[in-house]
Amino acid sequence: MLIVVFYLLICYQTCDAIEWRKCCDDQQEAHTVNDTLVCQAQAVTRYQVHTDAVNFLYHGDDGQCVDTSSEGFFSYEVIGGKLVSKKQSDTTFYKCCPLKYVYDADRRSCIKADNFSEAFLGRNLVQIGLPQCKIISDTSVKNFTEAQDSVSGLEPGSFCLDRQHSGNFIIRKCERDMSICKEKRCFKKCCPDGQSFFGGGICKDTYVHGFTISDQHYSGYIEDPKDDYELIYGTKCPGVSLMPRNTIQYSITKTGNFRYYKNYTESFIEEDVLSFTNYCIEHATKGKLVGYFLFMCYKTPEISAKFTYTFWVKILSCVFLVFTVLIYVFLGETKSTFGKILISYCTTVFFLLATLIVSNIRFTYVGVECKLRAYITIFCHFSTFAWVNIMSLDIWWTFSTQKRVIGSDQRRKDLKKYLLYCLYGWGLPLVYLLLIILVERLEILPNTIHPYIGIHYCIIENRNYGRLLFSHVPQLIFQISNTILFIKTIIYCIRVKNEINKMNHSSNRNEKRKLSADKER
Repeated sequence: MLIVVFYLLICYQTCDAIEWRKCCDDQQEAHTVNDTLVCQAQAVTRYQVHTDAVNFLYHGDDGQCVDTSSEGFFSYEVIGGKLVSKKQSDTTFYKCCPLKYVYDADRRSCIKADNFSEAFLGRNLVQIGLPQCKIISDTSVKNFTEAQDSVSGLEPGSFCLDRQHSGNFIIRKCERDMSICKEKRCFKKCCPDGQSFFGGGICKDTYVHGFTISDQHYSGYIEDPKDDYELIYGTKCPGVSLMPRNTIQYSITKTGNFRYYKNYTESFIEEDVLSFTNYCIEHATKGKLVGYFLFMCYKTPEISAKFTYTFWVKILSCVFLVFTVLIYVFLGETKSTFGKILISYCTTVFFLLATLIVSNIRFTYVGVECKLRAYITIFCHFSTFAWVNIMSLDIWWTFSTQKRVIGSDQRRKDLKKYLLYCLYGWGLPLVYLLLIILVERLEILPNTIHPYIGIHYCIIENRNYGRLLFSHVPQLIFQISNTILFIKTIIYCIRVKNEINKMNHSSNRNEKRKLSADKER
C-alpha cells in the first residue's frame, strides 16, 4: 500500500512538472510557424511563467509545455518536433511586478530584488500589473496569508499581490469609479500602470519608474506636496507636449485641479483633474532627455465635414493650375517675363495644394512625416506670397518704365531679372523656413512666441503668439507691400491717362485753330 501511495505521489509531482515546463527561454515566447513551434523574442512582458524548467523545445523531447504570447498563456503538445495541439491556459496568479522584482509603495514602481523569495507565488502562470485600471488603491499587509484573505471574492484581474521591498506584502485593487478623487487629491499619470514614455510620447512597459512629486522641477508648483494622494493612470492622450520649465504660471491645487495662466484671456483658468485636456506627469526617456516631466495633453480634433468638401476643391484647383501652365506654354507666353512669373506662381500654388491634399488623406498629427508636411506647407505658403509680391512689382515696373526695343541684349536683361525674381520668390522662403527650424530646435525664444510645429498639428500651432509672429506678420508685410505697389501703379496709370487726355485736348485745339486760320484765308 505504501508503495502505491509513493508511486502516485511521484507521478503527481512529475505530471505537475511536465504541465509547467516552459517551451522557450525566459526572455522568449512560443509561436507557431507551419505546424512547428518556434521561439522568438518576447513582445509582451505582462505574462511570465514561474518555473525553473525552461527551453523544453531545445531538448527535442516529446510532450507538453507552456509558454506566453501577446494574448496570454498557451499549453502545447509537441510530438516528433511537430505541434499536435494548442490550448489556452488561464492566469493562475496576479503579481504587481515582474518576476524577481518587488514593489516600492513610495514611487508606485518596481525594484529589482534577486534576494527575495518568490515561494509565495505557489502557481506558475503569472500576469503582471494592472494596466487596464484607471485608479489603483494600495493596501499594505504583514504577511501573504492576510493578503490572500483580503482578496478572496474579488474578481480575477481586478487586483494583484506582491512583496514590498520593506518585507511586507502589498494589495493593489482597481477602483470602480473616480469617487476616491473627492476624498484624496489625485494626480494624473500619462501612461498605464507599469509603463512610461520611451523614445517619445509612446508608453512602454518599464515597471521601474513609477511616479514621484518630490525633488522635481515641478515640485514647487504643487500645493502641499506632502499630502497623501492617488493616481489616475493612462490619460489616453492622442498626443502630449512637454511643458517647458518656468515659462508659464501654473499650479496643481490641493484638490488636484490644474490652474494656469492663459495669455489670450490674460487670466487664470482652473481645469478639473478629470478633464481630458489637462496635464499629466510621466517619466520619459528619449536621447539625453531622461527624468520625470510635466506634459500637456491635447485632444485630436475630429475630421470636420469641411475637409471633405475642400479636398475635392483642392484637387479641382490643381487640375486647373496644370491647364493654365500648359496653355501658357502652348501659346508661347513663357518668352515674356510676366509669363515666367505666372508659371512660377502656379507651380508653387500647385505644390502647396498637393501637400494639403496629402494631409487630408493622411490625417495624422504626430511623427516625422507630420513635421515634414508642416515645413513644406510653410515654405510653399510663404513662397506664394513672395511670387504675388513679385507679380505686383513687375506690373508696377512695366507700367512705370519706358518700353525698350526687344533684342538679344534686352532678353539677357529680362533673363537676369527673372533669375533675381526666382532668388527672391524661392530663396527668401527657404531662408525664412531655415530660420524657423533653427528657432524651433534651439528653443531660444520665450514660450509665448516659440513656434510649435508638427506636435499636434502639421503647421505652426495656434497655442501662443508664435503663429502670429512667424505666419501672420510676414503675410501682413507682403499684403502692405502689394497694396502700396498696386496704389502706385494705379496712380501712375491715372497720371499717364491724364497726360494723354491733355495731349489729345491740346492737339484738338491746335487743329481747330489751324482750321479757323484756313477759313480766314
